Amino acid sequence: MDITDKFNKACDYLQTSYFVSLSDNYQLGAKAFPAPIVFSMLAGLLNGKILTIGVPGSGKTTVEEAVGSICYNLPIKTVRASILHGSGDQTEEKMIGRPDLAYLHRGEKSEEKVVWSNFANIPGPKIIDEVNRLPPAKQNVLLDVIDRGNFCYLNEVLPQDEMSVFATSNYPDAGNTVLIDPLRDRFDMSIEFLPSAGHVGAARKCKPNKALLEEIANCKNLLYEKDDRQAFREAINTISEPAEFKLFLDYLTCETSYDPQTGIRRPGEPDTGNNHYQNLLNRRIKKSIGCGRGIANGTVDYMKAIAHLSGLSEVTVPIAVSVLERSLAHRLEFTPEALTQANKDRNDDPHKAPLSQYCARKELKKVAQRFYEHLPDLKALNTALYCKKDQEAIAIATKNLRIHPYFDKTHSEMTTKAYDPTRL
Repeated sequence: MDITDKFNKACDYLQTSYFVSLSDNYQLGAKAFPAPIVFSMLAGLLNGKILTIGVPGSGKTTVEEAVGSICYNLPIKTVRASILHGSGDQTEEKMIGRPDLAYLHRGEKSEEKVVWSNFANIPGPKIIDEVNRLPPAKQNVLLDVIDRGNFCYLNEVLPQDEMSVFATSNYPDAGNTVLIDPLRDRFDMSIEFLPSAGHVGAARKCKPNKALLEEIANCKNLLYEKDDRQAFREAINTISEPAEFKLFLDYLTCETSYDPQTGIRRPGEPDTGNNHYQNLLNRRIKKSIGCGRGIANGTVDYMKAIAHLSGLSEVTVPIAVSVLERSLAHRLEFTPEALTQANKDRNDDPHKAPLSQYCARKELKKVAQRFYEHLPDLKALNTALYCKKDQEAIAIATKNLRIHPYFDKTHSEMTTKAYDPTRL
């Protein structure tokens, strides 16, 4: 079966078996599926890490269980048994592993052995239910697990050949905590599950189809073997990344992270009061968490997958914007002014996006507009750099100083001399 057909078949099964609101449908060529299903499936096939947000009972964990079952050819009962549940009572021994006390009691050898948790042992999907109910100290335990796929306890390491992380999070209430910044940075995407309002009958009709995943034999044509996952990744690697697309990502990360006076905007340092960029993204955010790293390490694969599933041969800037709004919504902390304005504007949003995502979408579209306005000079600058025409590149950057951080950064890198430790 063609990989696009197989992907569409899995998404179609999920949307008819696990009812998800259709307000946020996402177009893939001639097909359209709920965005939470599309991006959850992509996380499962790309070894991704996704944070799903929503009110209790909106289907977050239930859908992710099914996605984990489909993407890794596992009985759904096995996936459910391995879920890590967020709680203040969690310990490292419950989350990761514990000493094998029976082995120690037998005293056969003077060495320690670990009994790994079901969460650590399951090959593939790692589901963390209500991750924001874990206190900060317990969130720290997950950092290396999510980032590198290494489960460590005592002196033993349990590496993961393939691993996708699905973490669910409710909106703030009395029982949860704020996610620490390093943990937020670990997730490629954040998506919202909307409740299925007004579709009680349709939701009830979905229920019988869920039983399919109880036994793998019932749905062999839906499930992904390791070779299927590898074929999917190889297919998206054929999608090209044109120079304009790469330039857009560099242009964007300069807006999110660069400051001409301090290099970067560091948390805790006073605002520089730079008035040159009042209309740019970096003046609309209070804090940026790992945007450059996040885009480079995972987000581009989602973009290439969307391009492939849409029948395109290369990634485009509009596809990048549609993915980035979900990648940056949990990484950027917008100013109160930006959020207030976005809240006024989103009354007409047909997709009913959460405020952080809508604000990210709105600002990203403005970034794209500025990018196309500056594109002639950006291309000229990069051509000069590629041809090693340093003076020409400096002249182009100088002409555009204080217009955009990309030009300021390039000018600074080309004109700043190395620090000389032999001189005061």
